[in-house]
Amino acid sequence: MPILFQAFVFLFLTFLFSPVFAGDAAAIRIIVMPYKLQGDLAGNKIDSEHQKRLYLADKTLRTGLQQTQRYDLVDVPASLEFSNQVTTALSNNACDRCEVALAKKLNAKQIVVPWVYRLSQLVLTMHFVVLDAESGKTVLKKALDFRGDNDQSWERAIRFFVKSVITK
Repeated sequence: MPILFQAFVFLFLTFLFSPVFAGDAAAIRIIVMPYKLQGDLAGNKIDSEHQKRLYLADKTLRTGLQQTQRYDLVDVPASLEFSNQVTTALSNNACDRCEVALAKKLNAKQIVVPWVYRLSQLVLTMHFVVLDAESGKTVLKKALDFRGDNDQSWERAIRFFVKSVITK
């Protein structure tokens, strides 16, 4: 009887800790680049309301991805000077895959590049491009149309993206 019990315990622990039951072994190290806002900016300038909204969008996306437990967000400020150069290049549309160089420097596996195109105060599109840090190739590309240039609409679009990433 003790041998049967030991065999049962062994099999139970084997199944319990097997990869099938454990899910993904390790979270994917990922960098989230700063949001950009393009399109109808009323004077080609981002106002304080949109600055706050971009900050909120960034925070919402980072929190959502972290909560999936599929991603380990790389702390970009660990390389703040290089990150600032990349952010400046991105904002000036002068970045030729410089985010890939940043990801490699910080040992990230993927990069999320989010931006919002504002057609008008009513019609917006939130874009997400996920790049493989090693090759620079696009892993995922999503464009989500939404209505209303307000915090609630932006957050809803981000939550939808995060949910779609989980089910992918």
